[in-house]
Amino acid sequence: MKLLYLLSVLPLASTHPGKHAPKFNPPFEVGTVHFPITDPRPDPFSPEPRARTLMITLTYPLLTSGTKAYPYSKYFSTPQVARFSEVGFGLPNGSLDSLLTQHREGAPFINAKNPPKIPKLRVVASIPGLGSLRHLTQNLTGHLTQQYGYVTIATEFPYEAGVVEYPDGRVALGQFSDFNGSDMTIIDRLVDARVKDWDFLLRNLDTDKILGQIPGCKGKKELKACAGVVETKKIGVFGHSLGMYTVGALATLKETRKRLSGVVGMDGLYTSIVTAPESKGLQVPFLVMAAESTVPEKTPEWDIAKEKARKNRPRVLNGEMWVNGTAHNSFTDIPALVGQLGVKDVVPKEMLEAFIGTGDIDRQSLVLRAYLSAFFEWVFGAEEKGKKQKLGLLKGDVKEFPEVVWRETNWK
Repeated sequence: MKLLYLLSVLPLASTHPGKHAPKFNPPFEVGTVHFPITDPRPDPFSPEPRARTLMITLTYPLLTSGTKAYPYSKYFSTPQVARFSEVGFGLPNGSLDSLLTQHREGAPFINAKNPPKIPKLRVVASIPGLGSLRHLTQNLTGHLTQQYGYVTIATEFPYEAGVVEYPDGRVALGQFSDFNGSDMTIIDRLVDARVKDWDFLLRNLDTDKILGQIPGCKGKKELKACAGVVETKKIGVFGHSLGMYTVGALATLKETRKRLSGVVGMDGLYTSIVTAPESKGLQVPFLVMAAESTVPEKTPEWDIAKEKARKNRPRVLNGEMWVNGTAHNSFTDIPALVGQLGVKDVVPKEMLEAFIGTGDIDRQSLVLRAYLSAFFEWVFGAEEKGKKQKLGLLKGDVKEFPEVVWRETNWK
């Protein structure tokens, strides 16, 4: 069984045998932690009365010494989640439980007694599609942490995701496995819950409920030290499928849009920009990444929703790019998983192409990492430096990525 090494993290510089000095520039080693957080509001989908409890995964750069003793985390955080994913992918029992990331689980973030004197690290959040798991963007979030020092936060949504397992062994099973996405009443209920979840998370980013859960940040003094290193007032967000619908709502609603620096929507619809209650139109930079199968000729509702959104606010969209050779699930870790598991030649070609398209799987992952990075570096740089940033890959078609076709670039 091959282990999944999602990131090629370089070792920290050695100062003398047996010792490692903390490193304050990329590439960083990556730490991770999984934990629950409870919003006291009732869970709208629980079959029995209970508060809404989410499972969170954070990644963060390791900015202190002594972290190599911590083990690499499993890609799927619990056996139950691994079993569920094996069934979903049609893989043999036990084939996913041994997959590893190169994120050191539980490793300390900083030495709170001597915190690093560096510019504040930025935060990027990941929001999955309908029924999907928070684990399926660890390749992307780990890359953002490794190369840019971002702290990333990911969650799925209980009773919507296929399975959510909590530390006490309780399991929340998905209730929407047969839902095909056509009933907008159900979509609106799901997105309403997601927006309330993220409103709660955004309000608690710098508290002991989230930032204080990172090893090295637990305790009043430690939390204060960590808050001095991480910028939590405004964050970046990317979302896939229904996650794009969700980030559209977050970027238009008064209570959440002020907390966002920029958002990326991956192969979803603009509908929420139009229909979200109290929507004022898109208020923050928005990059759309779409699959080849989602071209407007095949999905006319795409442009219909966008044109309606323009009436709310003319500068509704900053950039819109299509990636040739991709399908809907190309905008997750699934292409990387297919490659690392060696199942490309085992799965029927038609099934694989319907799932992740006809393009090279390594190129798909490369494109996704490159353009996510370019966008967040651009929006964060503009905020931090207060001046116009070079667009780089965002300026339009480039030779390095011929599979990327820009349909719209409106960054002014």
